[in-house]
Amino acid sequence: YTESILVEYINTTLGFTVLYPSVFTDDMLTEDGDGVFAKLPDDSLSFFVKRTENSTAANLADYTDVIAKGIPGAKATLNETFSYATVAYDTQEGNAVFDMYIITDKYIYQAELSFRKELSSTYQMYTAYLENSFAVDELSVG
Repeated sequence: YTESILVEYINTTLGFTVLYPSVFTDDMLTEDGDGVFAKLPDDSLSFFVKRTENSTAANLADYTDVIAKGIPGAKATLNETFSYATVAYDTQEGNAVFDMYIITDKYIYQAELSFRKELSSTYQMYTAYLENSFAVDELSVG
């Protein structure tokens, strides 16, 4: 079942893996030095995963707290056991956005899924797949 609705993205250079919705075909993926991005032609669904330098020595709780406080109606959830946090919110443009953050001493990893709110029944389940599949090598090795 998951193989028909999800595709695994592995970036060994940036050190992360994630499952994303299979509605994105290979030609919709755009890779750059920070990660990968994709969106449907009608803008109803998009996702990205990226890695940036943790140049301010940010920690997970404070970082996501600042982000959530800066977005009206955002809900942040910290999962200390598995060292990640999520921030979920709705935009004025009518999208539901689900962000996941993993922060290490060196890097800030972010995965985001955004979809039109009226399509929540179709795309909401992908937030759980994203949350359960996003992994970074720095925390997995050892």
